[in-house]
Amino acid sequence: MKSQVVGLAMMILLQGIAASCASPALADQLSPAKTAPVARDPCWTFAETKQFIHVNMVMKLERTAVRLRIPLVDIVNPWDRRDGDFKALYFEMEYGSFRPLTAPETAGKDTIAFLIHDTIPLEQTAQVFLKVMMRQPSLPLSRYPTRPAQFALTEVVADQTKGLRWDLFLHRSDEGTLETYVGCSRPDPLWGPFPRCQQYFRAAGLDVEVGYARKHLAQWREMKAAVSQFLACAKSGDQSGE
Repeated sequence: MKSQVVGLAMMILLQGIAASCASPALADQLSPAKTAPVARDPCWTFAETKQFIHVNMVMKLERTAVRLRIPLVDIVNPWDRRDGDFKALYFEMEYGSFRPLTAPETAGKDTIAFLIHDTIPLEQTAQVFLKVMMRQPSLPLSRYPTRPAQFALTEVVADQTKGLRWDLFLHRSDEGTLETYVGCSRPDPLWGPFPRCQQYFRAAGLDVEVGYARKHLAQWREMKAAVSQFLACAKSGDQSGE
């Protein structure tokens, strides 16, 4: 559990710092953006490249593995551009075009960043988020009161005396299953003046974390759909290992 907590916190911190290098005015960060997150097919690189890596995502907690075939151009970090076993893999796309970016290109860009890996179930990671990032008591998620929020989300009502710097939003299915949760930072001296959101869900048999500017929260469903489609293409794309 402790390693999961450190991983969640560090990813959010690093993305927040990187995003603050060149960001729009503060007022824009808290008001909904009107541009679409993905203006093209999220799988466009699969058709336009001939170079792929063949990935075996090791899901140790689930005692399985997920095979993926990913365009080389979509891999951010040079050390990840190889075939083989992975425990985690990181991507960063330009917001709007869904154009893959290399690490040097990401500074100051409006991006959709996502990490695929294996972690504990959503209900449990949401509890970790509340405890570590929002300094709330260690309680089951169902014990926290909620209230309706914008964009078909439900907001967790947290203790405001804890120096709260984050908001947590949930989306459940009609049956009550937690399908997505989104943790969004507020302007803060520590985390930076430009708030970010970190969204968590399952797609293609993988655990997914997606990071983006808080002004794009209204597009959380489109963000989830685009990343899910990209991963579905990677999973269903030729699994023969050619």
